[in-house]
Amino acid sequence: MKNIGMIGLGIMGEPMARNLVKAGFNLSVWNRTAKKAKDLCDEGAYLCKDVESLAKRVDSVVIMVSGPEDLLEIVNALCATSLKDKTIINVSTVSPEASITANKLINQVDGEFLDAPVSGSKGPAINASLVFLVGGHKEVMERCRDVFEAMGSKLVHCGEVGTGSKMKLAINLLLASFMQGLAETVLFAQKMGLTAENLVKVAASGAMAAPMVKLKGDAIAANDFSPHFPLRHLNKDIRLVLQEAAQCNANLPVGLQLGDILNSAENQGLGDEDICALYKTLNK
Repeated sequence: MKNIGMIGLGIMGEPMARNLVKAGFNLSVWNRTAKKAKDLCDEGAYLCKDVESLAKRVDSVVIMVSGPEDLLEIVNALCATSLKDKTIINVSTVSPEASITANKLINQVDGEFLDAPVSGSKGPAINASLVFLVGGHKEVMERCRDVFEAMGSKLVHCGEVGTGSKMKLAINLLLASFMQGLAETVLFAQKMGLTAENLVKVAASGAMAAPMVKLKGDAIAANDFSPHFPLRHLNKDIRLVLQEAAQCNANLPVGLQLGDILNSAENQGLGDEDICALYKTLNK
């Protein structure tokens, strides 16, 4: 039986950790706020006092944190001990540069690294239907397939370390564009006297049908902005998108506007609400 570590027990990390326990792994966890681990410990996980002690107990470590700075802080702590024969799997959304730096640091202490951000939010994390966008050696990914499959439904090998993060940034640019478009469409329909419920039925029935139409459209119609994917995280992701776009000379006029819109939304106090709260910035 594999010994797995999970670092980060937030909206995504906790259900992912729970699925590792359900799959039969010996799970060790660490979180900045230790009390968040209580339920998992009641279900069989072991709470470590720090990152270094966790690393010594496990064969692989899964990291789910907020951004690149957090990832590198965790990686530096892990690298205080030998990582020989251990695999570190970052499933957070970070910059490609941070993934490449993490890989170098981990390799220096004989560890392996996979850059494997997830496509999916709270629901897929609970249901173990996440999609992992993996950068790194394919054979390392295959060795960890059972770990991934305990938490998700699909693996996509994108290439070398850094390409997983690049793919995730591209997907989240599409997500942000879609979410803003849906929010504006719902508002437009309502201003014309239509209902959000009927709009969602129509949009979910034709060529525009997509799971996100119904998921986020229904949430807006119900005035439910409880966080499945907090807006502040999408704002961070679009900042990373725009940084990467500047480096690769990609012209993203809509991306630039989305950056301004998301910054404004977070400044309005919507950062901890779901991304569909973009609707609230329009409906004033």
